[in-house]
Amino acid sequence: MLRRESKTSLARPTTVNGKQHSYYYEVLDALTGPGCGVCALVTRARIRYLDGLAYESVNDIAIREKLRKALGLCNRHAWFFLNDVREPLGTAIIYRDILRTLYRATANGNAPRAIVSVGPCLACTIERVVADNALFTIVDSLDSIELIEALQQSIGLCAPHLVRACQLAPPRTGQRLLEIVQQSWTRRMVTLHASLAMLATGAPGTFPKDQPTVPMIESTTKIGLPATDDPYTCPVCAYVNVNLLNVDPSHLTDKPSGLCNVHAWALPTDGFTSLLQQTHQIYLNQARLLVNRPDRGTIVEKARLFWRTRHPPLLVRAPVACVVCARQAAIEAQCGQEDHQLLCLPHLRQAVAAANANVLPRIRPSWLSLSELLGEYIRKEDYRFRHEPRGSERDSPRWATALVAGAPGLA
Repeated sequence: MLRRESKTSLARPTTVNGKQHSYYYEVLDALTGPGCGVCALVTRARIRYLDGLAYESVNDIAIREKLRKALGLCNRHAWFFLNDVREPLGTAIIYRDILRTLYRATANGNAPRAIVSVGPCLACTIERVVADNALFTIVDSLDSIELIEALQQSIGLCAPHLVRACQLAPPRTGQRLLEIVQQSWTRRMVTLHASLAMLATGAPGTFPKDQPTVPMIESTTKIGLPATDDPYTCPVCAYVNVNLLNVDPSHLTDKPSGLCNVHAWALPTDGFTSLLQQTHQIYLNQARLLVNRPDRGTIVEKARLFWRTRHPPLLVRAPVACVVCARQAAIEAQCGQEDHQLLCLPHLRQAVAAANANVLPRIRPSWLSLSELLGEYIRKEDYRFRHEPRGSERDSPRWATALVAGAPGLA
C-alpha cells in the first residue's frame, strides 16, 4: 500500500464506469473531519510513508541512493522521523551513510557541489502528490452535492491549499470553489489562535518555512556565539534559537508580511492574531488573482484541463513573506563572518556561499567522528550487544539530525 501511494499519478480519476472512484470517498471523509481535509490527508500520508521508511525501506538500495542525493530528509521531516515516528535506529543508519558520503565527497575541496542536495526530500514529494490528488478530486467533483455539503459544514480548505486548488482548477471551477470556501469561512467567524493558524497556514507541520534571502553582512564585529554542551551542536543554530522568537508584531515592514506555517504554530498566542489575519488575507487575494486570470475562454479552459491532467503546474512560491523567517535570515547573516569549528549543513552552505570555504577543513573531522559514533549506536542495537553499557553514542541520532538537517524549525 505504501509503495502504491508513493507512485500514484497526479491525475487520479474520480469516476470509474460512471461511478465515483474510492479515493473520492476518502477525500469526502477527510472533509467531514475537523480542520482542513487536505491537511488531514497529507498528515496521514506523511505518517504512513515515514513509518514504511523506518520499518521496510531504510536498507533499500534504491531508497538509500535517493536519500544520499537529497542529503537525507528536509528539516521538517527529519525531526518528524526522529521524534514522532521515534526511529533513532533508522535515523542512525541513514545519517551515518550521509556523513560518510559527505566526508568522501569533500576530500578534494569540492565543497560547493558536495554539500548541496541534488534531489528532493522523499517525504515532501509524497505530500505534494497526495495534496494534488485530493485537490484534483475536489475540483473535478465540484458538481457533487455531498462534496459541496462537506465543504460547507467544515472549514472547507486552509488558505494555502485553496490557493493550490485555484492554480490547478480551470478559472470558472476555481471561482465556484472559492465562493464555497469563503462562505464556509464566513459562517465560522474564526477568532481562536489555533483555529486562525489552521485557516491561514494549514495544519501544524504541513508546509515548510519561508526561505528569504538576506545579503551577508560585511562586518568584523564578533557577536559572541554561545558555547554549547553538546559536541555536535551548531553554534549558529543555538544563537538563532536564543534570539529568534522575540518578534514585536507591531514593528512590521510596509510591504505585505505574515507568518509561515512553522512560525504560526511556534509563536506565542498573544499579539499575533492580526498577523495571522493578514496572512490569511494575502492568500485569499492570491486565490482571487488565480481565478480571475485572463485565460477564461472556453477553448483555452478545455486545453488547460487536458494539459493539467498530465503535467500539473509547478508549485507557486507562497505569497506570504514570513517576518520571523526574515528575522532569522538577518541573524544568520550576522554570523556569516564568524570563525566556526562546527556548523550544521544549512549554515555551512551559507558560510561557503559567503566565500568562507576555509571553514570546511575544520568541520570534516566532526563528520567522520560522528559517523563512528552512529556505527557504535547501530552495533549496540543488535541483540547480541544490547547488554553493553551505553555511552555518548546514545545521543548520536539526534546530533546527526541536527548536523545534517539543522536545528528543529530553522532550516
